[in-house]
Amino acid sequence: MTNKSFEGNDFAIQVIAKGGFVDNAGGGRSFLVEATTVRMNHVALDAWILSATMNHRECYDTNEEWEAHKAKYAERRKAVIAQMVEILEIDSAKGSVSITQSQSEVFTVVHIRKIAKVYKRDGMNSVDLNGTYTYLPDDLSKVPGQWIDGEYYAEVAIVQTSV
Repeated sequence: MTNKSFEGNDFAIQVIAKGGFVDNAGGGRSFLVEATTVRMNHVALDAWILSATMNHRECYDTNEEWEAHKAKYAERRKAVIAQMVEILEIDSAKGSVSITQSQSEVFTVVHIRKIAKVYKRDGMNSVDLNGTYTYLPDDLSKVPGQWIDGEYYAEVAIVQTSV
């Protein structure tokens, strides 16, 4: 396989597989779980490795030094995760993101966010947010969300604030 951008000297990841499902947790709560398997190039993998805290408390004379070391590496890891999230076009403000190393340069990125199933109530599109009904426009293209298995799910954060 030849991929100039992946094999170059810039931070790059390659999507291997992507899938997702709706987790109906009960009580009117639903979550969209999306899992993406990615491969990191040598630059991205180096950044990931160099953002790991490999020392331990006994390497430092004081707790302050140890805490400063951990904070420094936490910022490095946060920067690597931010680059991956940006490349994958994930809105991390909606839900949570977890990135784990699966094997060598292969990683799993899981994004979970709360969604609400849209259904008809009183002849209008609506969502049930814990017993509170919110009515939506007839034109669902104006409501951020997506079709999953023939049903429309709206982004809960959008429904609660702007519809």
